[in-house]
Amino acid sequence: MSDFDWYATPGDQRVEKRLRKAHLTSIRARLKLQERVVRLEDELEWTGLVASTLIGICVEKGLVTSEELEARMKALDLSDGVEDGKAAAAPRAPAPPAKTVRRKRFKPRA
Repeated sequence: MSDFDWYATPGDQRVEKRLRKAHLTSIRARLKLQERVVRLEDELEWTGLVASTLIGICVEKGLVTSEELEARMKALDLSDGVEDGKAAAAPRAPAPPAKTVRRKRFKPRA
């Protein structure tokens, strides 16, 4: 307890309580984001493993040559007009229309 604790007003205590709550909320949010990043990194590594496996099988079986694969990858990369090592973003499907709730109209009795 400090020398000035006796001077704290109930309003100050409410502010401190809100600040502590906000701090804990931000810590929880940060932990959730960190967990999500770890999961996404794991999924990315697994996807890379699957892609490498499939490419290796296709090349070994003679379904595609390394040169054909590189040419196709470059064409896909350039499909958005920029050679950046990324595929063009697939167009998103339009969002379904929002459901509207119809309310019964009030009819006054005659």
